Amino acid sequence: MKPRIAWFSPLLIEGASAAVGSSTSAYVSELLLPELSQKFDLDLYHNGFETYRDFPTYHYLSAFRRHREKPYDLFFYQIEDGPASYFTRSHIGLSPGVVYYHDILFKDEGPEPFHYSPWREISARFRDENAPWAKRGEFPKRQIPFGARERALSLLPLFSSERDLSEQRRLVEGKGIGIMPGVLLPYPVRNLPLQKRDDGVFSVAFLGGFEIEHRAHKVLSALRELGRPYQLRWLIDEQEGSPVEALLREFKITSCELVSGRSPLAWTKLVQGADLAIHTLFSGYGDAGPYLPISLMAGAPVIVTNFGAAEFLPDKVVIKIQPGESEARELVEALRLIGKGGEMITDLVSTAHSYVTEFHSVRTVAHELGDLLNRSIPALSGAMAKWEEVEQAARRSLISEISLRWDERVGATGSAPQAFKRWHEVLAPTFSELDWEQSNR
Repeated sequence: MKPRIAWFSPLLIEGASAAVGSSTSAYVSELLLPELSQKFDLDLYHNGFETYRDFPTYHYLSAFRRHREKPYDLFFYQIEDGPASYFTRSHIGLSPGVVYYHDILFKDEGPEPFHYSPWREISARFRDENAPWAKRGEFPKRQIPFGARERALSLLPLFSSERDLSEQRRLVEGKGIGIMPGVLLPYPVRNLPLQKRDDGVFSVAFLGGFEIEHRAHKVLSALRELGRPYQLRWLIDEQEGSPVEALLREFKITSCELVSGRSPLAWTKLVQGADLAIHTLFSGYGDAGPYLPISLMAGAPVIVTNFGAAEFLPDKVVIKIQPGESEARELVEALRLIGKGGEMITDLVSTAHSYVTEFHSVRTVAHELGDLLNRSIPALSGAMAKWEEVEQAARRSLISEISLRWDERVGATGSAPQAFKRWHEVLAPTFSELDWEQSNR
C-alpha cells in the first residue's frame, strides 16, 4: 500500500489568481506531483474548491476531518514569501509535518491569527512535557521578518536554497520540534535542449522588479553604455508597468519588450529565445527562485549578483557581478564578453547545462524527495503521535482552567453569572465539534 500524504500547496488551476500563477510552490507542485503519484497516495489541499487534474483535491479546512477518517502518514507543506502561502503557514501550527521552504524571510507577518502565536512555549513543551504553557493574556514578541514560528514548528525542514539552509542551521536547528536536520532539495526544472541563437539580434532577458534591490537601474545603465544594438526582454509583474516604463524613459532605453505576468512558465518561454539572462537581485529577501536554474537549463549565459543564494553557485556556471560602485561597469564588461561569444562562453553554457541537469532535473529531485519521505515516515509517525499528545495536554489544561474559573465564580456568588453561563454554553458544543475531551461541569 502506498504511503498517504496530505500535500498542501497553491495549485496551477485554470482561472487561478496572479499570486498563484507566479507561485514557486505551484510551479514545483506542477512538476513533482506526476512523478510522486507513482509512489504515494496523494491528497492535495489548497485554498480553493477546484479540482487539480486527476488528483483528489480539497479545501485545506477539510484536512482535519479527512485525517480523522483515514489518517495520513505525513503532512507536506510548501512555504514561500507571499499571500499564496498564507494557508499553508496557518496549517503548519495545527498539524506539523515536512516543510519545503522557498523562503525563510518574509516581507510580512502572514495571516493575522498567528501574529502572537506562543510557538516558543509549544516547541518547549514538545521537547519537555514538564515545560510550562504560555501565560494567558501575555503576548509574545512579534518577529519580523524571520519565519521563526514556521521553522520551529516543522518536523523535517527542506530548503530549495542553500543560503536558507545555512540560516536554518544558524538560527533555529535544535530549538524547535524538528526531529531531523534541514536538508537541501534543489528546485526542479524541466529538461530543455540547448538552442542555437543565430537570428542576429543580441537578445537580453532580464528578470527583476523596478525596486532598487533588483538592480534594474544598474542593468539599464550598462545597456545604455553597451555600444551595440540589442533587444531587452523584461519580464515584470502586472502591476509594475508604470514604474518600469518610467525607468526606461529615465535611461532612454527604447529597444525593450515588456512581458507582463511574471511566472516560472512565462520565464521559460522568454529565456529560451535569449542570448543571455540577467538575475541581479541584491536583497536579503528571497532569491532568484526556480528562474535561475531555468535560465541555466535553457542554455543562456547567466549574469548574477554575487550576493545571497547566488554566492553558493559554482563560479564555472555563471558570471558573478560585485554589487556597488563598480557594478554597472562590470555589467557592461560581462555583456560585451557574452556578445563576442567564443570558447569561454561556450564552455560556460555547457558546464552550466550539465550542472543544472545533474542537480535540478525533475526526475532527480522527485526521486530524492520520494526517497527522503519514505525513509522519514517511521520517525515522522512517532513525532505526529507526540504532537497529538501535546494537543491533548493543552486541551486538558484549558478545560481545567475553565472549570477552575467556573468553580471560583460560583463559589464567590452562589450562582454562575449569566454571561459566564453563556460562555460555557458556547464552549461545550465547540469542544464537541473539535473532538475535545469534555468537562463534566
